Amino acid sequence: MWFKQIQYFNLKPGFPYQAEALTAALEDLLFEPCLPSLPMAMGWVSPLDQIDAPLVYAANGYLMLCLQVEEKILPSTVVRQTLQDRIKVIEHTQGRKVPYKEKQALQADIIATLLPRAFSRFKRLYGYIDTKRNALILNIAHPKEVGYFLNSWKKVLPEQQLIAPELKDLNYMMTQWLQHHSHPACLEIEKACVLQDPSQQSRTIRCQQQNLAASAIQSLLTDGCQVEQIALSWQERVSFTLNSEFSIRGLAFQDKLQAQDEADGQSTQQQFDIDFVLMTQAIAELMHDLLTVLAKEPKAVTKTLPHALELVD
Repeated sequence: MWFKQIQYFNLKPGFPYQAEALTAALEDLLFEPCLPSLPMAMGWVSPLDQIDAPLVYAANGYLMLCLQVEEKILPSTVVRQTLQDRIKVIEHTQGRKVPYKEKQALQADIIATLLPRAFSRFKRLYGYIDTKRNALILNIAHPKEVGYFLNSWKKVLPEQQLIAPELKDLNYMMTQWLQHHSHPACLEIEKACVLQDPSQQSRTIRCQQQNLAASAIQSLLTDGCQVEQIALSWQERVSFTLNSEFSIRGLAFQDKLQAQDEADGQSTQQQFDIDFVLMTQAIAELMHDLLTVLAKEPKAVTKTLPHALELVD
């Protein structure tokens, strides 16, 4: 299990870090197949693809959980065409125009009729809790899917609020890195970025496989463009793209193949355990370095909880 993106949230002190307590909370919203009349369903499942696997996977102070989403596939073109056919029949047989509210009612009826015959699409949304650093890390990129996870989280853990870290102006910080070569020593700027003119939002420049130190790109920065996202590598171990929303995408772990080679002969479960420990440790160190530079209060981010907690081994 190697994450491809990161959405990062802080947890308030007092979170129930024992796997048993978290499991008990998640059991209030277990996944159940979508009813024929509903467009979607979601609920918690085991992050391990095994029979009778635990609802929470615990290893080395990390608690992994998984939200499964089932969505009915109902193409809008089918709904639209069916609606147009019904409207034509009404207009022809009754000799009248169909008003807007009646069109809406017809569309709702069409959707209700077609849903029981629609195929389902399943998706698993993974995240894990870093109990040592009081954080939740999601392997989700799409804002809608992040919303699914957060809403399901609130239903089972309403008192455990998720807090986005307070950050400096990331557009300004990334622009300074690129324009003045002032990026942290642990980071290297790669060959891709997106520039945007804050005074003219439609002016967006996408650079791929480019020398970002070239005069043509530097002149755009001088002209007022800011960095919206930039490709980086960290300690020659992880490459990724950072954007102004502090969303990390395109994660690539340079140690992944080496770890797999070292684990030859291991079972699937043992391989998962090894990969998970390697991944979570790398992400923890990466986020520590990023937040130390980008957070408004780096000490509050990197500090461990002051009270004793029973962490999962």
